[in-house]
Amino acid sequence: MAITDVTKIVVGRLRPDFLDRCKPVEKSGTWTCAGDADLVRNGRVSFPSGHSSLTFSGWFFAALFIWGTLAASSWRRSPWVQSVLALFLIPPALVAISRTTDYRHHWQDVTVGSLLGILVSYLWYRTSSSAQCR
Repeated sequence: MAITDVTKIVVGRLRPDFLDRCKPVEKSGTWTCAGDADLVRNGRVSFPSGHSSLTFSGWFFAALFIWGTLAASSWRRSPWVQSVLALFLIPPALVAISRTTDYRHHWQDVTVGSLLGILVSYLWYRTSSSAQCR
């Protein structure tokens, strides 16, 4: 999450609903935000999606952990087990889709957030699990 949060602050991409949060008002030829300051501040941290990175990280790590636990078993090669583990990607995908359909993120935000979550969980799994589980 730290990588996601730092990237959000550095990039500062506006959310799709930023104008609704900002409620711009013209005064003396300049535009200012009349909306709630916290909502406006939160409207500037769209990229990457924290929800997408967190859910993909957790679910992908769980799938890797179960896959690694089955390393010594013949179950690992079973198409049924592989299918069940593929189902682990449905909940985070639904979260990512919902973030775009409710106009909280652009599609690029959730794509990069999802890939970031997968990458971090893979690296975490590779460095924290024993060699027998890989």
